[in-house]
Amino acid sequence: MLSGSSFDVSDFYYNDKLKRRFTPEIDFIKESNEIPILGLCFGHQLIAYSFGAQVCRMGYSRLSGSIIFILLKKTDELISKKNIPVNVHHLDFVSPNDMKIRENFEIVSISRNMGYRIIQYMRHLSKPVFSIQFHPETHDPYYFHPNLFDEKIAAKTRTIGEEIIENFIWRCIYEEDSQ
Repeated sequence: MLSGSSFDVSDFYYNDKLKRRFTPEIDFIKESNEIPILGLCFGHQLIAYSFGAQVCRMGYSRLSGSIIFILLKKTDELISKKNIPVNVHHLDFVSPNDMKIRENFEIVSISRNMGYRIIQYMRHLSKPVFSIQFHPETHDPYYFHPNLFDEKIAAKTRTIGEEIIENFIWRCIYEEDSQ
């Protein structure tokens, strides 16, 4: 599992030192054919970058402390519902128009936020690589703006986030047992 970070992948384009810091992860992503990988936010962007995609930066403020609803084209072994609330907090994003993404990934969900079309969920076409922009692991109510916080939606977001992580772990266990 590749988690979020205080770093931004879009900084790799002008900060070679930062890029070199993540070379082991980039190489692992590129070379891994059988080990399941789940990228979350920064991890999602790192996966995209590893496959040659452009990681973009929003032109203005960070999308932060919000729960949005996303629609999936289809459900799968990771996400069992088509319309789900998710927690978003990011400055970088991956565009669904990127040809490297289209060559290597099935785009399962795209959102439109702050004027940007953002891939929220994609999965590799031939490798067990799952990549999500949102944060299934973050649910602290203090993280959200108090006027925008709805406990019922937050509870659903928490349940869905836990299910995604559980499903990924079960997939890792199942894949390991079947080899």
